[in-house]
Amino acid sequence: MSVKVRFEERPAGDATMTPEMLNASNYYRWTVSQFQPYLGERVLDIGGGYGSHLQSIVESGRPVFSIDLSESSVEYMRERFRDFPNFSAAPLDFGSQDDLQHLIDQHFDTITCMNVLEHIEDDLATLRLMHTLLRRQQGMLFLQVPAHPWLYGSLDHQAGHYRRYSRAYLRSILQQAGFTIERLYHFNSFGVLPWFINARILRQRLESDSMNLQVKIFDRWFVPVLSRVESVVHLPLGQSLMAVAKAGDSQ
Repeated sequence: MSVKVRFEERPAGDATMTPEMLNASNYYRWTVSQFQPYLGERVLDIGGGYGSHLQSIVESGRPVFSIDLSESSVEYMRERFRDFPNFSAAPLDFGSQDDLQHLIDQHFDTITCMNVLEHIEDDLATLRLMHTLLRRQQGMLFLQVPAHPWLYGSLDHQAGHYRRYSRAYLRSILQQAGFTIERLYHFNSFGVLPWFINARILRQRLESDSMNLQVKIFDRWFVPVLSRVESVVHLPLGQSLMAVAKAGDSQ
């Protein structure tokens, strides 16, 4: 079951994460490694933010088009990847019918959507739009969302999360949207306890010095070890849920 939260003002851009996450290169390499073997030929990235997760995808030479509602985020990505002619970005609204038709016409066979769906109130409708975009190519969706509704706390609310996801709920809405799930699993088991302490007990702020220091230590010292451990040991909990899903042509 999802958790519905009302916001008077939706955060955008760097207000949705701890600033030090921009430098968490080990974490983003680990994240992208989860689905890199499945990537197709033309990648649409939804909610690109500052493009931290896109580095290794762009470096592969595939055409990558990233969209974001924030014009400042789009400009940041354009500058970041200015030396890569295979990369482009635009401030598009995925929910707009005109923008959606433009994207359908590009025949993308891959969508990446990393830590974005939780910012959207109607997540099922959004997944159905993704399926529509990928259906003819029977393309692949790669999704990362925050896990475990019971972890929802101050950091989620500040970041503008409507919900955190249970595995059963994410499976259900992916299937309702028309996707066939190929992989669905928890990711970053180590992150559960720190998130619970910071978000539920201490009620930390994303931009606090403590959170920035924790991110720096986690990325530098823990991710190299965790990435090896979780490649062979899969636990039934994690800070995130990862999904690899295929769009059928039945709808």
